[in-house]
Amino acid sequence: MLIDGKTDDWKSENVVSQSDGMKLSVKSDEAYLYFLVQLGEHTFGQEPIYIAADTIAGQGNSTYNGLTFSSDADFLIVLNGETDSAMLVDPYYDVFQYQYAVQNTLVEPIEHQFDKNSGTFVPLYAAMNREIVLPNSETVIPFSKFDAGELTYGISDPASAEFYSLADFYAGDGVVELRIPWLLFSVRDPGTKNIIADWNVTGAVTGQSVESFAFAVCSAESANPVPFGTYTWESWDLPTYHERLKKSYTIVQECFSTIP
Repeated sequence: MLIDGKTDDWKSENVVSQSDGMKLSVKSDEAYLYFLVQLGEHTFGQEPIYIAADTIAGQGNSTYNGLTFSSDADFLIVLNGETDSAMLVDPYYDVFQYQYAVQNTLVEPIEHQFDKNSGTFVPLYAAMNREIVLPNSETVIPFSKFDAGELTYGISDPASAEFYSLADFYAGDGVVELRIPWLLFSVRDPGTKNIIADWNVTGAVTGQSVESFAFAVCSAESANPVPFGTYTWESWDLPTYHERLKKSYTIVQECFSTIP
């Protein structure tokens, strides 16, 4: 699958939900979940477009900013524009906060961290490093994190002159394409459909099995309740893969050829 703002990778049977004149299609492989938003009368960059995801039962938000969801959303993708789009998480299902504010005390607790159905979503952070003290200089390198949910605009097709390997989403003619790594949806092993369970119940980061996810697409003006559609995928034992030579291959090859 290529993220290039084109629809030739998609079929009508990939559509899982519709709302406010928009259609949401979903596909997946071993690395990513892929989304296609057909915008209808909406225009990318002029208003927020939301993709809501219900991935785990018994928790999530039933409302957000005046919207009412037909399923409780654990994640929310907010498509604002090329530089300010992001994936957010229900604070109750924020594994970063559990690992670094509960299991450890490296960050402060956040509001609604222990509250179900708070109607809020927060950034998806990941840890860069723990605090490190360099032994020779006693220099302290502090704990740091980064916003793993920040979406990068670009084309993922290596054959394109605009190719950017870190691209997450791209807008084409009346559409937006995205790819999101399974892990950002708290999926431990997509091959066995194993996701992170509710640590507030289990007392640790453990796993549980699921059969499917549910997704919805909407705008701030969508009629309530926003309908969700079910998406499921086939399990696997061994992942498929393909190989390609990166552009740097010939550079390295030429360099090595000069070594006696």
